[in-house]
Amino acid sequence: MANKVKMSITRALAQVKLIESKLGRAFAGFDVEVNGKLKGFPNFTTEQFEKEALVEVNSFEDLFKNRLKIKSAIARANIDTKISLFGTEYSIIELIDLKNSSQYKKNVYTNLIHNYNKCKSDVVNQDVKIENEVSKQVEVANSNKTQVSKDLTTTLTETYKTLWGGKIIGLDINKISKEKEDLDKLVAEIDMVLSEINSKTEIEVEL
Repeated sequence: MANKVKMSITRALAQVKLIESKLGRAFAGFDVEVNGKLKGFPNFTTEQFEKEALVEVNSFEDLFKNRLKIKSAIARANIDTKISLFGTEYSIIELIDLKNSSQYKKNVYTNLIHNYNKCKSDVVNQDVKIENEVSKQVEVANSNKTQVSKDLTTTLTETYKTLWGGKIIGLDINKISKEKEDLDKLVAEIDMVLSEINSKTEIEVEL
């Protein structure tokens, strides 16, 4: 006989995770009998094996049904329960979707920042190449006993940078970084709010 069980969403989610781990466990269900002995389960009699196989499959069916009941109850609570975030009211399901959508945006901005840092590194590497080339030119001038101007290094560096220096073009990195920072804060706040509401919101399930 089914009993009505009350539990928080937090506990229900943990229960679903536990059930899923059990559902993932395989059981034989079949074996081969040769001359009264089971090939895969020699310590079982035929009667014991068949009884155990039936228990296993019935347990599997019960777990499957219980998972569905708990998940359905969580889904209903996620729709019915309202939460306020930054002055706006959301259902739990809307807040979960907002978090997921924000995560997609975070991934985009994270990738943009990664690309910016790569470009920044490329510019630095190009500057190093220019510095090395300038040093070589100054060394050649010195070795030829040429009258070297005090500003030769500066002049060569400016000329080389004008010709071959790299610069970053594209979006405003400050705006991108700020957007990423705001998204980090939003996702963290959503996580905290969901954790609080899930621990307080109860569901009722017949198990």
